[in-house]
Amino acid sequence: MAFTLRSQARWHDGSPITVEDVIWSFDTLKAKGSPNFASYYVDVLKAEKTGDRKVLFSFRGNVNRELPLIMSSLPILPSKWWAGKDFEKTSLEPALGSGAYKVDTVDIGRSITYRRVPDWWAKDLWMNRGRNNFETIRYDYYRDNNIVFEAFQGGRLDIRRENSGRNWKTRYDDVPAVKAGRIARVELAHETPRPCRASSSISGATCSRIAACARRSA
Repeated sequence: MAFTLRSQARWHDGSPITVEDVIWSFDTLKAKGSPNFASYYVDVLKAEKTGDRKVLFSFRGNVNRELPLIMSSLPILPSKWWAGKDFEKTSLEPALGSGAYKVDTVDIGRSITYRRVPDWWAKDLWMNRGRNNFETIRYDYYRDNNIVFEAFQGGRLDIRRENSGRNWKTRYDDVPAVKAGRIARVELAHETPRPCRASSSISGATCSRIAACARRSA
């Protein structure tokens, strides 16, 4: 299976994304990445350059029909940026990226904030139109689900997805913000087929829905 890189594809420092980056990423992730990468790519024999912007992946037989989709989601890493660095060593230095956002600030063990890249090379591609609308995105880390719930009640979080039918029915009734109308409980329907299991924590009537709580402005 062959992929052709877009000519406008760039890293955040303005340098082009190359076939060499793709091959280095595949080889490195398979050998040194998370164990799931080695499992994903076990039937991929090799990656090779077949043109200035074309890379060819050779598969072992045709048993795994999901391989083309798996390879299309291969994370691409900047080989030149990683040169001289230990890929297996933990570091707090933000790696060079190529996406719509890049790391802005990090509060170790507490949060990470991403800032939108104004001149992102792919912002005008058809599949990205109408997306990536937030200037910053912040992720807060919590070690306990009960603390997450308390943070949500206190207004520290904007939205919470509730996957426990028991909590959905009993835990929110006495929350002051719910009584005051600052928190709305909403069931968001989706169209993903899902069997209704007898052991499901969500009743058969709602097992094809995502139960979510959305915080409204005060």
